[in-house]
Amino acid sequence: MPLKKSQISSLIKKREIWILRGNYILVLLGLIWLKTGSLIPRELVFYFTFFILTCPPFLHALLRKEDPLFGEFWSWSKKTLFCLCLGFLLILFFHLALLFYLHNQKEWMYPKDFPYLQILLFQLLWIAFPEEYFFRAYLQQNLEKNYDSQENSFFLALLESSLLFALAHGILRWHWSGLAVFFPSLLFGYAYQKSKALSVPIIIHGFANWGYLWIWAGVK
Repeated sequence: MPLKKSQISSLIKKREIWILRGNYILVLLGLIWLKTGSLIPRELVFYFTFFILTCPPFLHALLRKEDPLFGEFWSWSKKTLFCLCLGFLLILFFHLALLFYLHNQKEWMYPKDFPYLQILLFQLLWIAFPEEYFFRAYLQQNLEKNYDSQENSFFLALLESSLLFALAHGILRWHWSGLAVFFPSLLFGYAYQKSKALSVPIIIHGFANWGYLWIWAGVK
């Protein structure tokens, strides 16, 4: 009995989802090898990480003749500004709470000689961009397109991409604290979906890391 069009479409979507998950596993294995088994100097690891995270999405788009950015990079819209403001407010709240806690524990002093601009640019270009490009523009967006449940597709894609994001950090750090990035990942994913601009989660992610590093630079 021949399959119906809806059944064929469902099978194609399921195949696409498993291709995405397979690419995630390949990327994760590459990052694990880079951290534990490679002879690459430590100061160059971040640059190879950039390559490992950006190549699969780029090749995926190239082979299928799709937009390599999977959408817009920047958009002057009210949603973009709303997402940026929301992101900065939530980040500020978290950083102030952490700072207040450390200060009360008398474990924090204002960090001297902190390379503000250098750290910020590094976080934006070499950390936030490849991670958001892979996990948001490529993984989350394509998961959302291929889930059968159209009503809950965004929620399911956001949840799965954030879980995979947290799992990767937990494995690479080999510590349960790496799993905590699940929560900011929800913010990054929401900001990307609402703004439809890749630069928005990159900016929020970069500044979140930058502020976090500044705070921990002052821990005694």
